[in-house]
Amino acid sequence: MYKQYGKLVKPRIEIKKTYLLGMSKTGSTSLSRMLRGHHEYKMKETIDIVYKFLKKELTEKEYISFIKSRDEKMSGFDSSTFNHLYLDLLLDFSSDTKFILTIRDCHSWIKSMLNQIVFYKYSYPTRIKQYIEIMFKEDINPAELDEDFLNHNPKFLDYMLLFWSVTNQKVLNQVPSDRLLVIKTDEINESTNKLASFLEIPSQRLKTLHLNKSGERGYYGDDILKDTMTFYGDLNYKKIDWFRNIDKELLNQKIDFYCGNLMNQFFNVKENI
Repeated sequence: MYKQYGKLVKPRIEIKKTYLLGMSKTGSTSLSRMLRGHHEYKMKETIDIVYKFLKKELTEKEYISFIKSRDEKMSGFDSSTFNHLYLDLLLDFSSDTKFILTIRDCHSWIKSMLNQIVFYKYSYPTRIKQYIEIMFKEDINPAELDEDFLNHNPKFLDYMLLFWSVTNQKVLNQVPSDRLLVIKTDEINESTNKLASFLEIPSQRLKTLHLNKSGERGYYGDDILKDTMTFYGDLNYKKIDWFRNIDKELLNQKIDFYCGNLMNQFFNVKENI
């Protein structure tokens, strides 16, 4: 049994300890639903610890101690979107832990990330503010985001493309291939057989989970999502065309420079932006 939003939930699938290494907005919620994972487990405390360590407000010993304690309490699938921040420690803790990398094309990932940040324009939780600064080197004020943001702040486009590239490449470089499954975000629904084989569980059980209409909800059930948005964000926020006012040739040059190798490896055809 474990807690999600204060409620005890019994995992429906017993699997070896497995960590998601995908970034936010790459399908963590879908996988959490399929595998009844621990989604964003101890997010507030973990992001705070990582943030303070990077700011040199914590010793390395204190940092490692927290991450190790968190790891020891974890079982099954951890679908938290910040696990990649301490990948080196997770690899040190165990030689048989498995990892799943969800990867999304950099175009739609940037759009989705910025739309997520706009969501917090009326109330900006500290954990989100810290996480944004960890990822993109500087904080972003959600209230100041509009369709001219990337055009007027080109450094953030560079920061986001660099983070996308470095994070995904680090996972591919550091995790042994026999312990890593890579799934493209738009193929998660069709990857049940690959997941089942990788996790050594019957594929029928995974498919039953994914297609379950019984009303059981994952971390972001509709009712929970509505409550969360009412408290933190804007239920009627409008998604923005983030690339509308950017020179397309310059944008493609930046994407090729930072992300070209991985985009060619996993997505082949350049998306029409």
